[in-house]
Amino acid sequence: MQDKLLENEKIIRGMNYEKENFRFLSEMSLEFSRARTSGDINKLKSLVSNNIEILEKDNEIFAKWKIDEQEIEYPLYTKIRMKTYKDMQINGYDYNEKEDKFDIYVQEYFTNSAKEIVGIGFINLHFERINNEWKISRFEYDI
Repeated sequence: MQDKLLENEKIIRGMNYEKENFRFLSEMSLEFSRARTSGDINKLKSLVSNNIEILEKDNEIFAKWKIDEQEIEYPLYTKIRMKTYKDMQINGYDYNEKEDKFDIYVQEYFTNSAKEIVGIGFINLHFERINNEWKISRFEYDI
């Protein structure tokens, strides 16, 4: 009986931890979408881990990092835009309790000059706790 109580308490603590961090990480996801679509390099740098380099070249912003010696480079922003960022929503998330990592799946909406939705983008954000602080450790676009 005592073992079952301890097990249930552990589960409840884990659920509360997940719930508390999800709120914070969902706000970070919104900040990332806004910074990415407005070209706010300083905000982007503050949200990502040190293994991700944020670069600006030819009126564009890129993120660059390595995974298993393979260099990854993703575009984040271009000053030449045919559509405007409208909003985002979180489509789902996963929490890996063993590794204390979150994955958040974001859907972004874009409008044209007539304010009609003309584009939808999907981005998967991967969060890790680094030096007691949540950071985006990698991301990828989804179809």
